[in-house]
Amino acid sequence: MGNVVVGSAFRQGMGDITNYALFNAAMAAQSYEPTRIDFPTRQTPDTDSDPTVQTRFGLSGKFSGITASVTNFYLEDDFATTIWSHNHTFNKPQIILNELGGVLPLDRAYGYSNGGWNVGGTLHKLVQLDPIVETVPLRGVTMIEEAMAFVSQTKSLPAGRTPTDLGFGGWKIDMDTFVFENNYRSFFGSEHSAEWIWSLQRTFGVWRALLNSFDILPNPVP
Repeated sequence: MGNVVVGSAFRQGMGDITNYALFNAAMAAQSYEPTRIDFPTRQTPDTDSDPTVQTRFGLSGKFSGITASVTNFYLEDDFATTIWSHNHTFNKPQIILNELGGVLPLDRAYGYSNGGWNVGGTLHKLVQLDPIVETVPLRGVTMIEEAMAFVSQTKSLPAGRTPTDLGFGGWKIDMDTFVFENNYRSFFGSEHSAEWIWSLQRTFGVWRALLNSFDILPNPVP
């Protein structure tokens, strides 16, 4: 989750960064580019009627204030970020699996509702639910880290699957051009993080593109 860590550092004031490259970013594209919406009908904290809930627990624009030159290395058929997308579709808010590995429609560990729940006299829009009676809230969710991990659903695809410069006006590089195909994962079609796990010779094109996007001449120049 490197881009989550770096994004958090930017939000906490990390400066003096000239270039920033995202590789296979498993983070909602809308966190960088608020207008990037792929699932407009989803009801999430980003659509809440309370602007405070939107700002605190929504994903939109969380990292839009980055001042570095941004390069988005994306792979639309990336198998891992495809799973990330499915997880947000079916498992946000988090579900509870039964002993057979199945799940019932109301088996939710957490819940979000624009109407909210009364918990101890306080209205909470995001809650942890009772594992036996899923309509009963145990407590309100107040920590952004817990909300992002278990409750807040994205309204966009991940940045690592999205052909966009993420609103920064920088580079967008399609890693399909480097043939990151894995025959053993033909269902999803493309290898996640091949640039890290394959040989330098096989991934040479990626690093050349990275140097180009950072305006760095290779040494020696071939």
